[in-house]
Amino acid sequence: TSLDHDATDHDEVAIVPGRPPRRRRTRHATRITVDARAAISTSNSTINPAGTAQALVNPKFPLNSDPIFPTVSILHNELASYELINLSADLPVSEKILNTKSQNSQIISGTAWQNQVKKIIPTLHPITSVANPTQIIIPVLGTYSNYIWDYAHILNAFAENPAVGLNPIDNFIKSTAIKNTYWVGGSLGKVEFTGVYRSTADLSVVVPFKQEVELFVPAIPIIEIGSSSQSSFDPIDGTVNTLNSQTAFINRLVI
Repeated sequence: TSLDHDATDHDEVAIVPGRPPRRRRTRHATRITVDARAAISTSNSTINPAGTAQALVNPKFPLNSDPIFPTVSILHNELASYELINLSADLPVSEKILNTKSQNSQIISGTAWQNQVKKIIPTLHPITSVANPTQIIIPVLGTYSNYIWDYAHILNAFAENPAVGLNPIDNFIKSTAIKNTYWVGGSLGKVEFTGVYRSTADLSVVVPFKQEVELFVPAIPIIEIGSSSQSSFDPIDGTVNTLNSQTAFINRLVI
């Protein structure tokens, strides 16, 4: 993921949901590459360079996903010498510029998708209903924030807002020669996280740091076994698809 800052001499921080922020001092705007936590670590974007990848898995598909939380939240004091004031999610600036020209470079694009992306940082915890962020009062320094986020608003985008057009996973739907369905998976596009931090050394210094994260949905394959591969046909076998003559004697397994 690329992270750029305009100052000549500054700190750069990679804000990766699910990981503590990373920080280093640099003299020029530069690019930091952060290893993906997800199994998929490459980008299929033709416009943006490869970046951090996050796989979004819905084990209940085609039903709506349960809340998807990070393994760890972002705490107010994880970045040395800084305190977290605010965390937000939005479309990348480059994508919003394209949208003003009625263009797009990714699936997650346009006003409807932008509204879903903003929901990644919820105002309430989806299960406990506790306010998010959690406010932390630090004597002398002020009040700061711990955050959680929920990617289910991406997987459930169509159910929550049909204006996005399709269930995100259905952007990758395919069918076999005998019309059974499977999904090849792929990139939904990038979202941009912005963390606003205050320096504990100088409380007048407030700096926004940005991180782009590319979101993927994994493949949902299908295994087909034709009747020629069966030793015999058992009419009471519950695994046999007998809904119509075309797919009779086909065992269907979705992984």
